[in-house]
Amino acid sequence: MKTITVVMDNNYPPFTFLDANGNLQGILIDQWRLWEQKTGIAVELTGSDWSEALRRMEAGEFDVIDTIFFNESRAKIYDFSKPYITIDVPIFFINEISGITDAESLKGFPVAVKAGDAVIDYLNGKGVENLLEYESYEAIIKAVVKREVIVFAIDKPPADYFLYQYSLQNQFNFTEPLYSGQFHRAVLKGNSDLLAMVENGFAQISKGEYVAIDRKWYGTPAFNDKNLFYVGIISASALTVFLVLILWNHSLRVSVKRKTKVIQESEQKFRQIFETARIGISIANEKGQFLTGNPAIFHILGYTPDEYSRLSIEAISHPDDTEKNVLLNNEMWTGQRDSFTLEKRTIHKDGHYVWGKVTSSIVRDAEGMPLFSIGMFEDITEQKISEKVRDAIFKVSQATISSVTLDELYFLIHKVLSDLMPVENFYIALHDPNDNLLHFPFFRDKYEKNADPIEPGRSLTDYVLRTGRPLLATQAVFERLLESGEVELIGAKPVDWLGVPLKVNEQVIGVMATQSYSPEIHFNEKDAELLAFVSTQ
Repeated sequence: MKTITVVMDNNYPPFTFLDANGNLQGILIDQWRLWEQKTGIAVELTGSDWSEALRRMEAGEFDVIDTIFFNESRAKIYDFSKPYITIDVPIFFINEISGITDAESLKGFPVAVKAGDAVIDYLNGKGVENLLEYESYEAIIKAVVKREVIVFAIDKPPADYFLYQYSLQNQFNFTEPLYSGQFHRAVLKGNSDLLAMVENGFAQISKGEYVAIDRKWYGTPAFNDKNLFYVGIISASALTVFLVLILWNHSLRVSVKRKTKVIQESEQKFRQIFETARIGISIANEKGQFLTGNPAIFHILGYTPDEYSRLSIEAISHPDDTEKNVLLNNEMWTGQRDSFTLEKRTIHKDGHYVWGKVTSSIVRDAEGMPLFSIGMFEDITEQKISEKVRDAIFKVSQATISSVTLDELYFLIHKVLSDLMPVENFYIALHDPNDNLLHFPFFRDKYEKNADPIEPGRSLTDYVLRTGRPLLATQAVFERLLESGEVELIGAKPVDWLGVPLKVNEQVIGVMATQSYSPEIHFNEKDAELLAFVSTQ
């Protein structure tokens, strides 16, 4: 066997979850990659919503399923590996209510669960039937944010992760575990040879290699076993001389260990949130120079980590936003404010601007001295575009009412569209049935100053006139239409062409079109929708 296919949950941090680019990552991904190295057998990993993973596995689409709990109903379908980690499954409930202690106390409450999860069978067995099924653990937490859910039963590791990610950790309590399940790997009944091969491969991974993977995702303890060993020797020696001192020292070590554990857990949770948050996060110094960023900010703005660390807030801000951003940043660093929020434009690596809602705050040391700033960048480009479209629609509507002549109306339409999409090469063509010619009352083009009336033919404009439908002609679409004989090339060949019909009483009377001659400028479906809407005003 040269390749095996494996399916697993794609929403179970830190074991398996998606990064900002939609790629699987986590402890199990690294373990399977090491399994490949040990066995020489390639592994195709697929992550999906859990219910979908179960359905596709049972349909025979995959060889192995991972992140699966054992239960009696599943044992009729699968052969299971030995368990490799134990997972607690408690009930989480908002801290505004009390009295929830176990499954029996859930009766009367709607309880959110993940579709396909083993907890469903458990709760049904306890008489809890008012279950709200969601496709993923994160979908449950998003419903919590909207206050659609106040009680849920999910596995503790992803619950901890998502509650912290969405800043809900102080709003929810949890019970003792309903039960503890174990992660297994499983194959369909009868594939015992395949299961043995899977287990043998993981058996080849050393304890040290497993520990290295865990440390990558959980962090490295600052106070390790070796430290404790030496402290133990010193304490034992001191015991023979200073009993009081060793008692004090023991108490101190317990306190340090407890505080160290809290710090480690906080650092671990921050690191996980930083690396996997969908919102962009940047860390900068007093001068506004970026020290680092998370994968989401690199994805939003297009820079590599190395490129980003050589930039500054001022360098990538829109000129009209720079002064205000720098002023607010200086006020924050000098203690005049703790944080600030503003909407600004930031330049993408490819040159266009990305609108972002930026919230920045200062991190200080124990003495209150500023260490660095953390900036949260929420991409609101779509929102800003929607606002501009709404304004444009209003302006076009007003123009249709206030324009004295058609020439004035065409000019205003072109001006409004120029704020939203590329219309450097734009025209309006109207068909006159009296002389059977296409006239161009408005015409802007890079290569031609004017357009004389022409007879209908097989141009892209004629195609829209004939079909009465909008046409977004990319190079591929244009070539296909040329080959089929539907259209002919008239004038300079565009890179992209977008045209929509102009109709009166459902009768097509003309075409409104824009075209691009530059490989840097393309049109999309949103441009087509906007142009189509304007054409109906």
